[in-house]
Amino acid sequence: MKKLLIMTLVSLGSFAFATTARMNALGGSDYAFHLTDTKTVFDIPTAMLVLPESMELNYGANTIGAQTDGGMIKAVGSGRLGFFVGAVDKARTGYLGAENPFTVAYSAKAGDMGWGVLFNYSSSNKKGGAAPTDDQTQDMMGLSGSIEMGDLTAFMTLGLSDKAKGTGSDETAEYKEAPMSLGALYKMGEWTFLGHYMMNTTKETVSSVETKTTESQIQLGAMNAMKTEGADFFYGARYVMMNSKTGSSKTDTTSMPVVLGVEADAASWLTLRGSVTQNLLLGGEKKTSPDSGMDSIDHNTTVAAGMGFKFTKSTLDITLNASGNGSLNSNLGADAGFTYLF
Repeated sequence: MKKLLIMTLVSLGSFAFATTARMNALGGSDYAFHLTDTKTVFDIPTAMLVLPESMELNYGANTIGAQTDGGMIKAVGSGRLGFFVGAVDKARTGYLGAENPFTVAYSAKAGDMGWGVLFNYSSSNKKGGAAPTDDQTQDMMGLSGSIEMGDLTAFMTLGLSDKAKGTGSDETAEYKEAPMSLGALYKMGEWTFLGHYMMNTTKETVSSVETKTTESQIQLGAMNAMKTEGADFFYGARYVMMNSKTGSSKTDTTSMPVVLGVEADAASWLTLRGSVTQNLLLGGEKKTSPDSGMDSIDHNTTVAAGMGFKFTKSTLDITLNASGNGSLNSNLGADAGFTYLF
């Protein structure tokens, strides 16, 4: 089993025992999609097969939707079991957010194929006191699955339930979502290719009036990751097509975000990392109907940097700046994550 794990690590190329702070310093998971870390598990449960037994903590504000979460991955027989808390919480404007969620995941090998499943759940019921109109509830339930065959990984995420009722002043108000995504990654030498389709339908009913919003997104990407002595350098681009429709209003957006990133060992105990991301004007435009005007994508050049401190089995990652303007100022240690290897 140990030999098989080592062979799998080599075949996957770029990977690390990463925290949210590390990923943010390298452009985030949307840009650096070739990397494998704990956050990858929530879309691709088979990623646990190349991650070590570990515990990970990500530090952030104690608010719904913040990057505050923790969890662990343990070997169970020939497979991997993951348990996480706080990792899929999200805010809902005007409604209760998905609070205090938990996630359970399992992955294993079946011959030459790896498979994995993941389940997350959150539920709340708040009584507003004497006024019955203050009552609020929310439920969220999701399922993810993936399979891995050689250089190809296919994955799917399905929202089984995502709803909230009551706004604090109107207990009859309802909010529902139906998210779904399908995707695939394919490795070819130093290159990783991505194809990803996402769709979501949101319905909000207030005073018996329903507002429906449908959204879809298609991403096609390519990333080249080159390893040199003591450093990993990567660059790549995605072509993104987005569509959103609410009533008679429709917005179509196309963009071509690019990323350049590097991670290098400065010492045996210190790793430095940084990235720059930006949309290329060549592929960026936004059109809102019924208006006929076409707008280019807003300025979004973002520079991020970070470092990791390694202490035997422990690693502390921090992001040096979060504002994207290159200035450290009060952003020193804007994100932090701690990993311990069992």
